[in-house]
Amino acid sequence: MPENNANIPPLWPWLTPRCRRILLDGFKLAAAAGAERVEPDHLLTALCADAKSTAYFMLQHAGISPESLCPPHAAPPVDQPKTLPDQFSDATLAVLRGAAAAAGVTGTRHICTEHLLMGLPADPIVGSVLSQRGFSRSAALRGVAAWRRKSFITQRVGLGLEPQNRLRLKLTPTGLLTRFFSALALPAKVYIGKSLLHPRFRRNPYPLYDQLRRQTALRQDPVLPVWTAYRFADAQALLKDPRFARAPFTMDAFPRAALEQLKAPEEPDRLFAMMLFSDPPRHTRLRTAFMRAMGAVSLAALRPAMEAQSLNLLGQAKKRGRLDIVADFAVPFPVFVITALFGLPPEDMPRLKSWSDQMTPAIEINPTARQLDLADAAYEEFRLYLENKLHTISTHPDAHLLSALITRGGADISPAQFVANCMLLLMAGHETTTSLIANGVWLLHTHPEALADLRADPGKMPAAVEEILRFESPVQWTGRMAAEDIDWQGRTIRRGELILFSLGAANRDPAQFDHPNKFDIHRTDNRHLAFGMGIHFCLGAMLARMEAQVALEVLLRTFPRARLKQPFVRWRKGLVLRCPLRLAMDMA
Repeated sequence: MPENNANIPPLWPWLTPRCRRILLDGFKLAAAAGAERVEPDHLLTALCADAKSTAYFMLQHAGISPESLCPPHAAPPVDQPKTLPDQFSDATLAVLRGAAAAAGVTGTRHICTEHLLMGLPADPIVGSVLSQRGFSRSAALRGVAAWRRKSFITQRVGLGLEPQNRLRLKLTPTGLLTRFFSALALPAKVYIGKSLLHPRFRRNPYPLYDQLRRQTALRQDPVLPVWTAYRFADAQALLKDPRFARAPFTMDAFPRAALEQLKAPEEPDRLFAMMLFSDPPRHTRLRTAFMRAMGAVSLAALRPAMEAQSLNLLGQAKKRGRLDIVADFAVPFPVFVITALFGLPPEDMPRLKSWSDQMTPAIEINPTARQLDLADAAYEEFRLYLENKLHTISTHPDAHLLSALITRGGADISPAQFVANCMLLLMAGHETTTSLIANGVWLLHTHPEALADLRADPGKMPAAVEEILRFESPVQWTGRMAAEDIDWQGRTIRRGELILFSLGAANRDPAQFDHPNKFDIHRTDNRHLAFGMGIHFCLGAMLARMEAQVALEVLLRTFPRARLKQPFVRWRKGLVLRCPLRLAMDMA
């Protein structure tokens, strides 16, 4: 008799993307077997077919061959069967509840493949098979501990390539020695193997880009579980390839009945309601609605306000007698612009920036539990703030972005999608533009010929901004996930694997640009990838270009004899965004 779904706790929000992929494979295996529901043995087969999962490692660590449990011919079908089951069996739901309990035992926030494996003994049949092979609770916990020792770097490093959690070292001789000897192999993989953890990827990545670009079109990072691509042609082609997705294992891929069993919301919320983490057809609908609203707002009408705010910020610096381009200009200026674009009051800028700063780590890989909690709190405050503002804003369709969204795009997006994508625009609207402006100031003041040309002819500023975007791309990396097994130039990228495209390397590719390592504001053929490519091409590219042009023009006009106090800069932590930490200037 079916269990009462009301007694089942919400499971969907805690399932990792890899775990969701295993569940989807279970549906395909059930369909291939002609089953009416997904059973626990289908999940076991799916786990045993994933050779890179923690569950697979745990079985091997326990002395069990995953292939012996599920022979190769039992792997999930490559093609989607025409008729899929629409539900999990009661036994499978019991396994999922056991997985949630196992996550709590191991101190993990989310349900991962190791927890699925630990939940399978809840089924008498599968549990008996595992028990006969020697897989016990203690063996499972030993396997989890071994996996964490083996891969502590990859588990604790995010897309920004900074430690996301403190390493918990047991203060015992065995624990310390294990970590010490495990770490001995890391420097060779980082420095000799040229992992993305290499510190030069932050300080000056371009020599490494050149070296790796010459070696191969596609490579697996020696430390991190990602593929990387460095050539312009490959990045351009792969970014437009529909087989590479932003989020292929979301709610859209699951039957509605199964989502109800997992207590999923009616539609994706927060991150997965953002177009950045959506794929067609959901992405197409969201992007169309926001493009329609952006097209209704006159960006040219914002230009006078941009110029006035630039003068205001620089005037304040002049009164103080000191100017840090990053903190005093490149950071507050884009926040003002995005606030004005939304039609929100200037006095709310500090709150909006704070929410954005707290939300940004949530879009990285493997954020900490604290970062997720802060992001959740910031998102909820922003949601309540936005709902309150919607009652008071102008409803003129061309007044600003919020009113344009309500009058022109509101019918095509839900309230959750409205809030999520406004938060996305808020985050994207200031971080990348801050980097663009700061990089531009640094490049121009370390290339005096270009600076002199611009001072003599400000009409060259649009071309100069394009060269800044190419030469020091604010966003150095972007990523996609393989929605299926993909063969590319002799390499096989497996379904669910992550590939990172180096926009910074592609924009310095000699196969695409003449003298790519020369900063040349007179460059004519400058089709760079700084704003991405394909369906996820930056929605605010035109606005970012205008902001940079205005900011640099006003700066050169206000301080015509300004110079950097120190031409050598420290770059912000992380791999994705390239931006100086500080740029102190002598205003002369």
